[in-house]
Amino acid sequence: MRLGHYFFDSPIDFDTDCVQNLIIEDQKTLSEFIFEMISQIEGETGNFVLIENASELDLTKRLQILLDPFRIDLNFRANISALYSELSREAHDEKNLVETTRLLNSICQHISNLISEQDVSVSISKEANILDILKMLGVGFEKDEEGGILTRLSQYISTCSKYADIKVFVFINLRRFMSEKEINMFCEFALYNKIPILLVENINPNIPSKYPTKIIDSDLCEINH
Repeated sequence: MRLGHYFFDSPIDFDTDCVQNLIIEDQKTLSEFIFEMISQIEGETGNFVLIENASELDLTKRLQILLDPFRIDLNFRANISALYSELSREAHDEKNLVETTRLLNSICQHISNLISEQDVSVSISKEANILDILKMLGVGFEKDEEGGILTRLSQYISTCSKYADIKVFVFINLRRFMSEKEINMFCEFALYNKIPILLVENINPNIPSKYPTKIIDSDLCEINH
Protein backbone atom coordinates (compact mmCIF):
# COMPACT_ATOMS: atom_id res chain seq x y z
CA MET A 1 0.00 0.00 0.00
CA ARG A 2 1.31 3.43 -0.96
CA LEU A 3 0.28 7.00 -0.16
CA GLY A 4 1.14 9.40 -2.94
CA HIS A 5 0.96 13.13 -3.59
CA TYR A 6 2.45 15.26 -6.36
CA PHE A 7 4.41 17.04 -3.62
CA PHE A 8 6.39 13.86 -2.92
CA ASP A 9 9.30 12.75 -5.09
CA SER A 10 8.31 9.18 -4.23
CA PRO A 11 5.21 7.76 -2.49
CA ILE A 12 5.19 6.59 1.12
CA ASP A 13 5.38 2.80 0.87
CA PHE A 14 3.66 0.93 3.70
CA ASP A 15 4.44 -2.41 2.09
CA THR A 16 8.12 -1.81 2.84
CA ASP A 17 7.39 -0.86 6.45
CA CYS A 18 3.96 -0.25 7.99
CA VAL A 19 5.41 2.42 10.33
CA GLN A 20 6.44 5.55 8.42
CA ASN A 21 7.57 9.02 9.50
CA LEU A 22 7.01 12.27 7.65
CA ILE A 23 8.78 15.45 8.77
CA ILE A 24 7.53 18.72 7.23
CA GLU A 25 9.70 21.48 8.64
CA ASP A 26 7.89 24.44 7.07
CA GLN A 27 4.83 25.24 9.19
CA LYS A 28 2.80 26.68 6.31
CA THR A 29 3.42 23.60 4.18
CA LEU A 30 2.46 21.34 7.10
CA SER A 31 -0.79 23.26 7.59
CA GLU A 32 -1.62 22.95 3.90
CA PHE A 33 -0.81 19.22 4.04
CA ILE A 34 -3.18 18.68 7.00
CA PHE A 35 -5.95 20.83 5.53
CA GLU A 36 -5.86 19.05 2.17
CA MET A 37 -5.87 15.60 3.74
CA ILE A 38 -8.81 16.45 6.03
CA SER A 39 -10.69 17.94 3.08
CA GLN A 40 -10.23 14.79 1.03
CA ILE A 41 -11.34 12.57 3.90
CA GLU A 42 -14.46 14.73 4.10
CA GLY A 43 -15.13 14.16 0.40
CA GLU A 44 -13.51 17.17 -1.24
CA THR A 45 -11.15 16.86 -4.20
CA GLY A 46 -7.40 16.76 -3.58
CA ASN A 47 -4.09 15.29 -4.61
CA PHE A 48 -3.58 12.48 -2.10
CA VAL A 49 -3.85 8.99 -3.55
CA LEU A 50 -3.94 5.74 -1.57
CA ILE A 51 -3.10 2.68 -3.67
CA GLU A 52 -3.42 -1.00 -2.73
CA ASN A 53 -2.72 -3.79 -5.22
CA ALA A 54 -2.82 -1.32 -8.13
CA SER A 55 -6.29 -0.07 -7.09
CA GLU A 56 -7.06 3.38 -5.74
CA LEU A 57 -8.83 3.32 -2.38
CA ASP A 58 -11.52 5.71 -1.18
CA LEU A 59 -9.82 8.04 1.32
CA THR A 60 -13.15 8.90 2.94
CA LYS A 61 -13.45 5.28 4.09
CA ARG A 62 -9.89 3.93 4.32
CA LEU A 63 -7.74 6.70 5.83
CA GLN A 64 -8.03 8.49 9.16
CA ILE A 65 -6.13 11.53 10.38
CA LEU A 66 -5.93 12.12 14.14
CA LEU A 67 -5.05 15.59 15.40
CA ASP A 68 -5.96 15.07 19.05
CA PRO A 69 -5.10 11.66 20.54
CA PHE A 70 -7.17 12.44 23.63
CA ARG A 71 -10.42 12.81 21.67
CA ILE A 72 -10.87 9.52 19.87
CA ASP A 73 -14.20 7.76 19.53
CA LEU A 74 -14.45 4.06 18.78
CA ASN A 75 -18.20 4.28 18.24
CA PHE A 76 -18.31 6.09 14.90
CA ARG A 77 -20.76 4.88 12.27
CA ALA A 78 -18.52 2.58 10.21
CA ASN A 79 -17.15 0.85 13.31
CA ILE A 80 -20.58 0.35 14.88
CA SER A 81 -22.15 -0.85 11.62
CA ALA A 82 -19.41 -3.44 11.20
CA LEU A 83 -19.76 -4.55 14.83
CA TYR A 84 -23.54 -4.95 14.48
CA SER A 85 -23.10 -6.92 11.26
CA GLU A 86 -20.61 -9.23 12.97
CA LEU A 87 -22.88 -9.74 15.99
CA SER A 88 -25.86 -10.35 13.71
CA ARG A 89 -23.92 -13.01 11.80
CA GLU A 90 -22.95 -14.71 15.04
CA ALA A 91 -26.53 -14.57 16.31
CA HIS A 92 -27.68 -16.47 13.22
CA ASP A 93 -24.87 -18.99 12.98
CA GLU A 94 -25.43 -22.67 13.73
CA LYS A 95 -24.37 -22.35 17.36
CA ASN A 96 -26.70 -19.46 18.25
CA LEU A 97 -29.62 -19.69 15.80
CA VAL A 98 -31.96 -21.64 18.09
CA GLU A 99 -31.46 -19.26 21.01
CA THR A 100 -31.77 -16.19 18.74
CA THR A 101 -35.03 -17.47 17.27
CA ARG A 102 -36.38 -18.25 20.75
CA LEU A 103 -35.49 -14.75 21.97
CA LEU A 104 -37.09 -12.97 19.01
CA ASN A 105 -40.24 -15.10 19.22
CA SER A 106 -40.45 -14.44 22.95
CA ILE A 107 -40.23 -10.68 22.40
CA CYS A 108 -42.91 -10.77 19.71
CA GLN A 109 -45.19 -12.90 21.88
CA HIS A 110 -44.78 -10.60 24.87
CA ILE A 111 -45.57 -7.51 22.80
CA SER A 112 -48.57 -9.27 21.27
CA ASN A 113 -49.86 -10.06 24.76
CA LEU A 114 -49.49 -6.42 25.80
CA ILE A 115 -51.30 -5.26 22.67
CA SER A 116 -54.18 -7.64 23.20
CA GLU A 117 -54.96 -5.95 26.52
CA GLN A 118 -55.55 -2.55 24.93
CA ASP A 119 -59.06 -1.12 24.44
CA VAL A 120 -58.19 0.11 20.93
CA SER A 121 -56.94 -1.71 17.87
CA VAL A 122 -53.11 -1.90 17.88
CA SER A 123 -50.92 -3.81 15.44
CA ILE A 124 -47.24 -4.67 14.97
CA SER A 125 -45.85 -3.42 11.67
CA LYS A 126 -42.30 -4.72 11.97
CA GLU A 127 -40.67 -8.01 12.89
CA ALA A 128 -38.21 -8.12 15.78
CA ASN A 129 -34.59 -8.45 14.69
CA ILE A 130 -31.20 -8.54 16.33
CA LEU A 131 -29.98 -5.28 14.80
CA ASP A 132 -32.82 -3.30 16.35
CA ILE A 133 -32.18 -4.91 19.72
CA LEU A 134 -28.47 -4.04 19.55
CA LYS A 135 -29.34 -0.42 18.78
CA MET A 136 -31.96 -0.28 21.52
CA LEU A 137 -29.47 -1.58 24.08
CA GLY A 138 -26.82 0.87 22.91
CA VAL A 139 -24.27 -1.86 22.24
CA GLY A 140 -20.90 -0.30 21.46
CA PHE A 141 -17.18 -0.46 22.02
CA GLU A 142 -15.98 0.21 25.55
CA LYS A 143 -13.07 2.60 25.91
CA ASP A 144 -10.22 1.50 28.15
CA GLU A 145 -10.50 4.19 30.83
CA GLU A 146 -7.79 2.68 33.02
CA GLY A 147 -5.00 2.62 30.45
CA GLY A 148 -2.97 5.63 29.36
CA ILE A 149 -2.67 7.17 25.91
CA LEU A 150 -0.55 4.26 24.65
CA THR A 151 -3.20 1.71 25.57
CA ARG A 152 -6.07 3.79 24.17
CA LEU A 153 -4.35 4.47 20.84
CA SER A 154 -3.35 0.82 20.47
CA GLN A 155 -6.93 -0.21 21.16
CA TYR A 156 -8.19 2.38 18.69
CA ILE A 157 -6.08 1.41 15.68
CA SER A 158 -6.57 -2.33 16.21
CA THR A 159 -10.35 -1.98 16.57
CA CYS A 160 -10.81 0.42 13.64
CA SER A 161 -8.53 -1.67 11.44
CA LYS A 162 -10.53 -4.81 12.18
CA TYR A 163 -14.08 -3.44 12.04
CA ALA A 164 -14.11 -0.26 9.92
CA ASP A 165 -11.31 -1.58 7.67
CA ILE A 166 -9.26 1.60 8.05
CA LYS A 167 -6.09 1.05 6.02
CA VAL A 168 -3.85 3.92 7.22
CA PHE A 169 -3.83 6.02 10.40
CA VAL A 170 -2.15 9.43 10.20
CA PHE A 171 -1.07 11.05 13.48
CA ILE A 172 -0.04 14.72 13.68
CA ASN A 173 2.68 15.72 16.17
CA LEU A 174 2.04 12.66 18.34
CA ARG A 175 5.44 13.06 20.00
CA ARG A 176 4.12 16.17 21.76
CA PHE A 177 1.89 13.93 23.87
CA MET A 178 3.92 10.73 24.30
CA SER A 179 7.37 9.91 25.57
CA GLU A 180 9.89 8.37 23.18
CA LYS A 181 9.48 5.06 25.01
CA GLU A 182 5.70 5.18 24.47
CA ILE A 183 6.18 6.12 20.80
CA ASN A 184 8.50 3.15 20.31
CA MET A 185 6.05 0.80 22.04
CA PHE A 186 3.20 2.14 19.89
CA CYS A 187 5.25 1.64 16.72
CA GLU A 188 6.16 -1.89 17.78
CA PHE A 189 2.46 -2.61 18.37
CA ALA A 190 1.60 -1.37 14.87
CA LEU A 191 4.44 -3.39 13.35
CA TYR A 192 3.45 -6.58 15.17
CA ASN A 193 -0.19 -6.23 14.11
CA LYS A 194 0.70 -4.98 10.62
CA ILE A 195 -1.34 -1.79 10.96
CA PRO A 196 0.00 1.04 8.74
CA ILE A 197 0.59 4.31 10.61
CA LEU A 198 2.12 7.58 9.45
CA LEU A 199 3.62 9.84 12.11
CA VAL A 200 3.72 13.43 10.85
CA GLU A 201 5.85 16.00 12.69
CA ASN A 202 7.06 19.54 12.01
CA ILE A 203 10.34 19.06 13.85
CA ASN A 204 12.98 16.42 13.27
CA PRO A 205 13.01 14.24 16.41
CA ASN A 206 15.49 11.52 17.18
CA ILE A 207 13.80 8.78 15.13
CA PRO A 208 15.31 5.27 15.29
CA SER A 209 16.87 4.35 11.95
CA LYS A 210 14.68 1.24 11.63
CA TYR A 211 11.68 3.45 10.83
CA PRO A 212 11.67 4.94 7.30
CA THR A 213 11.53 8.72 7.34
CA LYS A 214 10.70 11.25 4.65
CA ILE A 215 11.84 14.80 5.40
CA ILE A 216 10.55 17.88 3.59
CA ASP A 217 13.02 20.47 4.80
CA SER A 218 12.52 24.21 5.16
CA ASP A 219 13.62 24.68 1.53
CA LEU A 220 10.98 22.12 0.47
CA CYS A 221 13.65 19.62 -0.58
CA GLU A 222 12.86 15.94 0.02
CA ILE A 223 15.22 13.69 1.94
CA ASN A 224 14.52 9.97 2.42
CA HIS A 225 16.26 7.73 4.91
